[in-house]
Amino acid sequence: MTAIRWNGVNGKIGRYVREESESSLRAYREQPNFVDEHANHEQDTARGGYARRQIVELVQNSADQLAGSKGGRIEIRLTGTHLLCADDGLPIDLEGVRALMHSRLSPKRETEQIGRFGIGFKSVLRVTDSPAVFSRSGSFQFDRVQAAERIRAVVPGAEHYPVLRVAEPIDPRLEARSDPSLRPLMTWAANIVRLVVKPAERENLAEQFRSFEAEFLLFVPHVDRLELIAEDDEARRSLHLSEVDGEIELRDNQRATRWIVFSRTHELSEAARADRRTLDSTDQIRLSWAASIGARLGTGRFWAFFPTLTLSNLAGILNAPWKTNEDRRNLLDGPYNDELVDAAAWLAAEELPHLATPADPARHLDALPLRPESEDNHHAQRLRLRLYELLGNRPIVPDQDGRLQVVTTIAYPPEAVSSGRRERTARALDRWSAYRNRPSNWLHHSALTRERLARLNRLVDPRAETNRWHASGVAHATLSEWLEALVGAGAEVGDEMQASMAAIQAAAAIPTEARKDGDLGRIVFTAADGWAH
Repeated sequence: MTAIRWNGVNGKIGRYVREESESSLRAYREQPNFVDEHANHEQDTARGGYARRQIVELVQNSADQLAGSKGGRIEIRLTGTHLLCADDGLPIDLEGVRALMHSRLSPKRETEQIGRFGIGFKSVLRVTDSPAVFSRSGSFQFDRVQAAERIRAVVPGAEHYPVLRVAEPIDPRLEARSDPSLRPLMTWAANIVRLVVKPAERENLAEQFRSFEAEFLLFVPHVDRLELIAEDDEARRSLHLSEVDGEIELRDNQRATRWIVFSRTHELSEAARADRRTLDSTDQIRLSWAASIGARLGTGRFWAFFPTLTLSNLAGILNAPWKTNEDRRNLLDGPYNDELVDAAAWLAAEELPHLATPADPARHLDALPLRPESEDNHHAQRLRLRLYELLGNRPIVPDQDGRLQVVTTIAYPPEAVSSGRRERTARALDRWSAYRNRPSNWLHHSALTRERLARLNRLVDPRAETNRWHASGVAHATLSEWLEALVGAGAEVGDEMQASMAAIQAAAAIPTEARKDGDLGRIVFTAADGWAH
């Protein structure tokens, strides 16, 4: 087996690290204010919104190194003294080193890549004073004490000193001889970040292991394996992504969940391009919507590869390179995000029917947002309105055969059997639908829940503020119309007797209080006079 080559201190990366460090020292000598400015920025990053995002930021950097590959691997290992993050992606290049040694100079200009700020790596200073980067292309190390000594030599009066502006090349082979946790990673990885962990921060990192969102893998298909290993903790997480029967299986140790992921590429308008972040250069934006299969659909969030704090109210996960605040936790207002929300509504409207199942042809309705709430954010409100407007003229409502129809072209059961407690009307509905010749152009009974009916109402009137289902614009039947539709369908095929029997049994199953004031229609088939009340 051919040994993997790891460049030493005199390679291109090593020379660049020395040159950049000397350049920073010269700049500090000429402008001492830069020292405090850079040190303050590092501390703000490490103590602010990034304070508990070290694992996320390291995973994001590794995922970006794997962009364009297939079957990528990331492993993060927490020992008693160190944290190591390894990947088998592309070795770091000069632009990558430049981004680590400066701020907002990230080479990640394509929105398909995750890290776009060039500052996330600085979050590691919360948990370490000596981060090291090992790569097959070249390795180097930062150190708080050594950086302070070198900067103090040119700016002796500074109050505090930055860490990530001055680095030293290191020999990975020499380091591996004294670090047993590094050696096995170097047999397969292309990049390794090693942090000497502050003892007080180890539990913080262990908690980040436990809370890491496995669904991240759904949006980085070039990464199919992620290992989170805490050596003195029984909890080891092995995350793996695979395709099974056209669906995505996400495995977190022995727990497997099934997902379906819909995606589309959106071309930015001129207004959206003008509002995007300066580091983004592509006009083609990838949006994805992931929904669980075989599990209850619940309220979702907007994700920027990891969850933001901004609720979407659409079930599942809406992932895109949203424009967020600096720590990527909240979506910002503006034309760029508004346009992506509209594109996400179009994606959801197109793909929503795929969430229905033969056993539950109305299941997809559970994904739709419910009524507006006072605490809804601007983006959730916009998504709800756009989505319901798009769905109003699309086949989205299941008929008796499970086929989807436009909401205004289907007939709806009377309120006597479609509202209130379902268990009290289930027998009537079941008997009606059990008749083999029943008319198909009526709402499938799987849609007759309070929440699903409320969503159907919003399809008719997207701007309605009420959660009450009403008949505006839809065929809202009376009891007699509902029952006579059954016998009428039977009469068309010469099955009057069975149709009459089904209608009578359905009528008898309607709760007494629901039918006492209702005309049940002409549903009794007599030999002498035909249909009668």
